[in-house]
Order: sequence, then C-alpha cells, then structure tokens
Amino acid sequence: MNRFTRFSALALPLLATTAGLAQATDPVPPAVAADLAVSAYVTHIADTTLSPEQVSGLKSIAHQKATAFSCEAFDIDDAKYQEAFAAVYPPAAEFDVKPEADQLKLHSIVMVTLGSYMGSQLTLASMDTAAFCANAEEERADPAAPGLIWAAKP
Repeated sequence: MNRFTRFSALALPLLATTAGLAQATDPVPPAVAADLAVSAYVTHIADTTLSPEQVSGLKSIAHQKATAFSCEAFDIDDAKYQEAFAAVYPPAAEFDVKPEADQLKLHSIVMVTLGSYMGSQLTLASMDTAAFCANAEEERADPAAPGLIWAAKP
C-alpha cells in the first residue's frame, strides 16, 4: 500500500459525511489535514483551467520531486520528467494559438499548482522522512504504479 492509497483509505471515510468528521474520536492526522488543505486550494485555483487529470499529474510530479530531494535513494530521470510534464501541459502548437492572457493564466496556474504540491510534499516528508521514503520505496516497487519519473541514484 503506497502513500496515496493510505491517504485515500484514511481520508475518504472521513470525507463521506460531515457527521463522520464531527463524530470522529481521533483527530485527523496532520499529514492528511495538510494534504486535504492543499488539494482544496489547488482545486479552487485550477477551477476550469486544469482538468482533474492535469492536477493529478502535477501532484504526482511534485510528490516524486520532493521524494528525490528528501530521500537519498531517489533521483529524477530527466527524460521521464519531461514526458510527465508534457502530459499535463499543452503542446506548443496548442499553447501558442491561445490569447496571451490565457497563456499567462495557464502557465501561472500550472506553476502555482506544482509549487503548492511541491511545498506540501516537502512538508510531509519533513514530518517523518524515514516513513515518507519507505512509502516511496513501496510505490517504486509497485509495477502498476503509473507515471513514475524516478531513476536510481548512481
């Protein structure tokens, strides 16, 4: 079970109803609360500019970049990173025909989304680096994990 699966297992039952949150005997773990807050903010700013798939892709990139920064055994494969980023950003031919204001809006929202998730992931990593890195090792070992951009450090 990777970090995102654990997050879903913890967060979804709590989000199912407002009563579930009000009646919970245990407080929401800080890592879950932080992730929910950043995700709510990103959803708000992304609005109709980014699709849920683009937001998810940016969150994945940020998570993996934070892992590479925080965990000794991880590094980013530049080619895989460029491929993952290309999947969330329109090709030049599509981007260039947009009005300048739309280009600026899209670029700004992509960068703020990536930066917000990057900051969040670095914060989560700092809360318990060993656990964060161990979860990333599980994620990397999962053959079904989509969009991994990690390369083993030499």
